[in-house]
Amino acid sequence: MLEASQSEHSACGVGFIASRTGKACHGILQDALHALRCVEHRGGCAADQVSSDGAGVMTDIPFELLGYRPGEIAVASLFMPQDPDRLRQALDTFATTFGFFDLEILAAREVPVDASVLGKEARKTLPSLRQVILRRPAHCRTDASFDKLLYNAKQVLRTKQTEQGIKGEFFFASLSART
Repeated sequence: MLEASQSEHSACGVGFIASRTGKACHGILQDALHALRCVEHRGGCAADQVSSDGAGVMTDIPFELLGYRPGEIAVASLFMPQDPDRLRQALDTFATTFGFFDLEILAAREVPVDASVLGKEARKTLPSLRQVILRRPAHCRTDASFDKLLYNAKQVLRTKQTEQGIKGEFFFASLSART
């Protein structure tokens, strides 16, 4: 029989911070960011001894802050190319594909980044970070049908990326109607 130390494997960890009252508050996010800063190992370390393969915090969508009610929208968080021409092509492909599924883009923004805190290696490969708010189509009467539609659009987009010659140039960090 293996002892616990022999059966252990290296793996990324997951922390969980929540409100016992079920109410959202900024303090929970502050606690999560503090916990993240305390994690010594946040992904593999690159040759510059600073860059890692990433770590982050997942939260519920702040519907009230965005001016929507739960169930009305989904949010896509995207890692996209820095090159302006490739970025435009990626955004057009995203908009066309999701539009085909009646997933209207209500808003989009470039996520602000403080690249000064990144290592040299991370700055070389830093993507353009985008968030896109998508309207839930009227024909999606349930959360499950909305989730399925989002998934199908994402899968078709992957095929379109290959056809457009931009495969591997942009990724979904998340696509959800809840987180």
